[in-house]
Amino acid sequence: MDEWPGRRDGSDAPDRGLVGAEHLDAMLPFLTEAIYIHDRNGDLKARLSPPMGLLGYGSEVGTNVFAHMHPDDVPRSLQIGAEAQSAQLGWTGEAEIRLRHADGTWRRFLLRIHNRFGDPAIDGMVAVIREIPAAGDRPDPEVETELSAIVDDLPTAYLALGQQGRIRFASEAASDLLASSREDLVGLPITELVVDADQPVVRAAYATLLHTTGARTVVATTRTRFGGRVLEAEFHTRGTDSQHKIVTVVMVDHTEEPELVRMATRDALTGLANRTKVLGTISGLLLDPDPVLSVVYIDLDDLKGINDAHGHETGDLALIAVADRLQDLVRPGDLVGRMSGDEFVIVCPGLGGSALRHFVQRVGEATTRPIEFRGPDGSHVAVTVSAGGATAAPGDSTTTLLRAADEAMFAAKHRRP
Repeated sequence: MDEWPGRRDGSDAPDRGLVGAEHLDAMLPFLTEAIYIHDRNGDLKARLSPPMGLLGYGSEVGTNVFAHMHPDDVPRSLQIGAEAQSAQLGWTGEAEIRLRHADGTWRRFLLRIHNRFGDPAIDGMVAVIREIPAAGDRPDPEVETELSAIVDDLPTAYLALGQQGRIRFASEAASDLLASSREDLVGLPITELVVDADQPVVRAAYATLLHTTGARTVVATTRTRFGGRVLEAEFHTRGTDSQHKIVTVVMVDHTEEPELVRMATRDALTGLANRTKVLGTISGLLLDPDPVLSVVYIDLDDLKGINDAHGHETGDLALIAVADRLQDLVRPGDLVGRMSGDEFVIVCPGLGGSALRHFVQRVGEATTRPIEFRGPDGSHVAVTVSAGGATAAPGDSTTTLLRAADEAMFAAKHRRP
C-alpha cells in the first residue's frame, strides 16, 4: 500500500481537505448556508456566512436571533430554543421559518438548531440556516414546456419574474428584442437589462407590485448588449402573497417613436424629467438597504406676479430659464425634474451630509442671482428661486423625503430678506 512520505502508518497522514486561514475569506462568498452561534440569551456571538450574510445585513454580531424573524414564526422558534437549552449536548431540532431580507422581502429558511452548550470550543447554541426556494420558483418541466409553447405562439415580448426580480422565463420575441438567447436571459435580475439611470424606476415597479395588485408601466432604455432599445415595459401581477407572486412584463419597442417616449417621461415645457419620472426614480433608489440619497427642492419665486405683470408666455420663459440654469449646476447622474407649475426637484444619488449642504449652497448662490431674459413684449425680466434639501433617513418614503426637502426650501425662502 502506498504511504504518505515519512509515515509508518496512516495516523499521521496530512488532511488535505481542511480549509486553511489563507483560503477562508476567498471561499466565504460561495457559501449557501449560514452558521450562527448564540448565547443563552439568544444574542449572536459569531457567524460563518457569505460576506453580507444570507439576509444582506452584513455583520450581525450582537443581533438577537428574533430581530429579523416573522412574528408568526417566533413562538415555534422560542419552543425549539427552549428545547435546545434543556436538552443534552448534541441535541438537534429543525423548523421552517421566515426571515426579513435587507431588501424588505420575507424569505423562507430551514432552521436547524444544535445544542453545543458545554462544548468548550463553542459553548452556545448553533443555528444553521439555508434558504428554501419559493414554490413559485421551483421549475416544473411540464409546466415550463407548456408555457413556452403557448407564449411562443404569440408575437409578444414577454418575461416572467421569480423571486428578487430574476427572469424565470423569456418568450422568443423577448429574446429577439433583447438580442440575447433565452438561456442567457433566465436568471438575470430585470434591472440588469437597463441602463443605470433607469434601474431605480424598474426596481420600484417590481417592488411595488410585490405588495399590491394591478399594473405599473415604465419606459426604460436597455443596455447596449441587450440591444440598446427604448422599451415601454408593463408589469403585471396576481396574488396577495409576496412570496409566491408571479410578476410578468410585456415589452413594446418604442425606439423609433422618440416623441412617445419623451411624452411619457419628460415635462413638455422644459424638457426636464416629469413628476412620474422623478417619483419613480426616488422610489427605486430608496429600495436600497442603506440608501445614500438627497433631494433638493427648488421654487421659482413669485411666478404668479410674473404672469400677472408680463403674461403667461413670459412665465413659461421664466420656467425654461430656471430649468436651463439647474441643468448647468448638477453632477453627472443627478436627475432634474419639474414637479408642478413653479416647483423643481434635483435627485442626487450618493449625496449626503456636508456634501448636500455645499451643493444646496451652490444651487442657492447660482439661482439667487437674478436670471434675466427678454420677454415677448421686449421687457427685461429677472427671476430668482429658493432652494432647500434633505437627505434620506432610515424609514423614509418618497413622500416623507420630498416633504422634508420642501420644508427646507420654505425655511430658506422665509430667511431671505
